[in-house]
Amino acid sequence: MDVRTLFIVLFFVNLFLGVFTFVLKLSQPRFKFFNFWIAANLLIAFGYLFYALRGIVADWVSVFGANFLLAFGSVFRLLGLKKLFNSKITVYQIWLVSSGLVLFILVMNLFFWVVNDILVRNVFIAIFYTIIGIYGGMLVISNAPPKGKGVYYILGGISFIFVAVLDIRIISWVLFPVMRELFYVTLVSDIQFLTTIVLDIAWTMLFLYIAIQESIQKEVESDEKFKYLAKNTSDGIIIFDSKNQIVFTSPSYLIQIGHVGDEKYFMSDKEIYQNIHPDDREVVFKRFYEAIAQKKTNLVYKYRVMHNSGHSFWREDTAQFNYDASGKYVGAVIICRQPNNPVN
Repeated sequence: MDVRTLFIVLFFVNLFLGVFTFVLKLSQPRFKFFNFWIAANLLIAFGYLFYALRGIVADWVSVFGANFLLAFGSVFRLLGLKKLFNSKITVYQIWLVSSGLVLFILVMNLFFWVVNDILVRNVFIAIFYTIIGIYGGMLVISNAPPKGKGVYYILGGISFIFVAVLDIRIISWVLFPVMRELFYVTLVSDIQFLTTIVLDIAWTMLFLYIAIQESIQKEVESDEKFKYLAKNTSDGIIIFDSKNQIVFTSPSYLIQIGHVGDEKYFMSDKEIYQNIHPDDREVVFKRFYEAIAQKKTNLVYKYRVMHNSGHSFWREDTAQFNYDASGKYVGAVIICRQPNNPVN
């Protein structure tokens, strides 16, 4: 393949990766850091497209514009990693990145408009991406968990491979002028750019894998903390899903209604319904569904609850309703206050 075709292939590969990540984010809106990766892939995709248009459009687009987009795309990748690992972005880092981008733009302008020197441009590009590649690889490896380090090391290694391939190409091009023509040989050119394609795909896929694993781990930890709190509070807790099916009842809730010493930590919807006093059932559920229809975020209500021993008591519940970004109801958490005034 000629160089133009290879750049077009790289454009479509990164465009696909950007769209794929966007579609994945739509199904998993909690992955806020995906925005950085989507932007990165799209910037890099159009950077390659501008390269492919060399000789068709003005040089300031196909050379300066391409390098500008690729530089910002690389920075967005780093920001995505920082957000993924919840790494604090310090003022110093912001200043350093901003200064680096400004310097990159100034140098590219100077050696494109004032002194059109491709040698200096290539050396500076190599330095810029070497710093980003090494920092990105170290960031991934330093955040590897005790279990599953392999994927993190592979992703970090891919970043180092990218740096090595880039630097070898630039150093060979600078130090050995006789080898410059070799980079235009079809086989060598194909190997260079096919390596770039593999690295782009592997980098994005492994990032998505790590992102999902990190999110799952955080959810597991959050769920464990919640269950610990639920088991050690006197207030009862009931969790409903988007279809108002009960997915969790706390031990303290069961104790409230007389399941003392019972190891049964879950009650069905029908059982919960039966535990509401017959005269209050319709009223309670009517208020519950009306609150959801009105997009309320919380509701406080009192009603009578049937105890297993046969008596009833008043209880005050606080319902917290949850909605997604589009306003769709996704579930509710009910906090049931410890009973204190039995009613015959």
